[in-house]
Amino acid sequence: MSKAIFKMAFLLYLKYSVKMKKQNFKKGGKMKIVLIEPRSPGLNIFSHAKLPRLGLLIIGAIAKEKGHSVRVVCEELGAIDWEKIKEADFVGVSSLTSTAPRALEIIKKTKNLRPNIPVVAGGPHFSFLPEEALAGGADIVIRYEGEETFDELLTWLSNGGNHVDLADIQGLSYSLAGKYFHNSDREPIKNLDDLPFPDFSILENSEKMSNLIFQLGRGCQFNCSFCTVTQMFGRKKRIRRDIDSILNEIEYILNTQRKKIVSIIPRQQNIFFYDDNFFMDSKFTKEFLREIISRRLKFKFSAQIRIDAAKDQKFLSLARQAGMDYCYIGYESANEETLKSYNKKLKVEDMARWTKVIRSHGIRIHGMFVLGGEHDTRQDIINTVRFAIKNHIDTVQFLILTPIPGTPLFQKLEAEGRIINRDWSKYDGHSVNYQPKMIGPRELRYSVLLDAMPNFYSLGRSIPKFFSVVFHFPFFSRFSWREKVESLAFHLYGHHVLEKFKRMKLTGK
Repeated sequence: MSKAIFKMAFLLYLKYSVKMKKQNFKKGGKMKIVLIEPRSPGLNIFSHAKLPRLGLLIIGAIAKEKGHSVRVVCEELGAIDWEKIKEADFVGVSSLTSTAPRALEIIKKTKNLRPNIPVVAGGPHFSFLPEEALAGGADIVIRYEGEETFDELLTWLSNGGNHVDLADIQGLSYSLAGKYFHNSDREPIKNLDDLPFPDFSILENSEKMSNLIFQLGRGCQFNCSFCTVTQMFGRKKRIRRDIDSILNEIEYILNTQRKKIVSIIPRQQNIFFYDDNFFMDSKFTKEFLREIISRRLKFKFSAQIRIDAAKDQKFLSLARQAGMDYCYIGYESANEETLKSYNKKLKVEDMARWTKVIRSHGIRIHGMFVLGGEHDTRQDIINTVRFAIKNHIDTVQFLILTPIPGTPLFQKLEAEGRIINRDWSKYDGHSVNYQPKMIGPRELRYSVLLDAMPNFYSLGRSIPKFFSVVFHFPFFSRFSWREKVESLAFHLYGHHVLEKFKRMKLTGK
C-alpha cells in the first residue's frame, strides 16, 4: 500500500473512529493532562525509597510550557484521583516491565470511565512491546525517548487532530482497522540542554519523596546483557553541558522542595542523581563537582557509578568534598564466569580493591548484585554474600536475574525456550522467570531471599554498627556520626523487610 493510499485510509478510518473524536480537540485549545506512573508490585528491600522517574516530569514541563494544565501522579507517592481522570482531556501512562500489569489496569479503567479520551502509553516496557499496550486499550504508544515525540503529538492534538499528520510523527505506534502500525524510530535527543528541567510543581504529593532527584545525562557506553539502558538511550554519552544552568536549577529545587520535618536528628537535603553512570564523562563530572564546591552549596548526594571510577582518586576526593555520601555500584557477582556472561568487563579482585579505595574516601556503598547467571551455583551465591560482607559494603540488593523484554538476555532465553513465566508483575528481581542452568528455579529463589539477604542483614551484623555509633570518634573516623546512624537504620530496616518476606513464606503472592 503506497503512503498516499495509507494516509487516505487512515483519515477515513479515524474520521469515524470512536477512539479519538475530533470534536474533543478544539484548534488551539488547552487541555487538562494527567500523567501517571503506576505503583510497583510487592515488597522489596528499599521499599521506603519513594522516587518518581523523571520522564513524566520532563514531558509534563513541555506540556506546561505550551499552556496546558498538567498533573503528574506517581502511585508510590499517592493514589490516583479518578475524579480528575473524568475531567481530563488527555491521559498518559508510563511503565516499567514490573509495573506493566498495573499500567494496563489504569488504561482499562480510564477507558471505561471515558471511552473517547486519548490514552497514550510509554516507558521502557511498552517501548519494546507497544502492541501489548495497544491491545490493552491505549490509543497510541510513544516509544523510547519521548520528549520530542510527545511535543509533536501535543501540537497535533491541539490543532484539532489532523489525522494524516499523525503518520509522520516518528516514534509512535498505533492500531488501525485491527492492524498495528509503527512509525519509524526517532533518533535520540542530541542536545539535552534543549530539554526543560523536570517540573516538581506538577507532581502530586512531591513532599513525600524520600530524596530530591536530578539527572545530568543519558546513555551508557557499556552494554550489560540484562540491562535496558543502552536499548532505551543508546551507548553514546549525552550530558547537559550548561553547568551554571544545572546548578541554578538544583538550587531552585532545593529551595522549593525543602521538607519541614521535625525529628530528633535534623534531616539534611539529599539529591539522588538518576544517571546510570554519574562518572560517564570524567572531565565534565569533575568540573561539575568543583563548581558545587566553589558555590558552597550545602547538600548531600548519592549517585550510580561503575566500580572502576575508583581508579580516579581525584574524582573521589572532589565527590566527597562536594557532598557525595553514598554511591550505588553494580557489582553483579563474585563469580568471574558470571561477570563475563553479563559483559561486565570487570574482575573480582579489582572490585575488592576498588571498594576499599572508595570507602577510604568516606563514601558509603550500596552494592547491587544479580544472582542466577548461567554459571551460578548455590555455592556461588554463598560466595557472593561473603564477598559483600568481607569487603564491608554498607547495604546491598541481591536480585534474581530477570530477563526484561528488550534486553539481549531476554532475546537469548526466549530463543532457547527458557522463559517460564510471562506475568510481568513477577519481573521484580525477586522471582525466577526463566530456567537457570546450574540451579533449580525454586532453589535459586530461596537461596537469594531466605539465605543471601538474611545473612547480610542479620541482627548479629548490626551489633558492630551499633557500637560504632555509640563510640564514635570523629577525628579517627572516615564517616560522620549521622552517616553511621543511617547505616545502622538501613541495616535494621533491611532485617525488618526480610522478616516480612519470611512471614509471606515466599508463596509467590
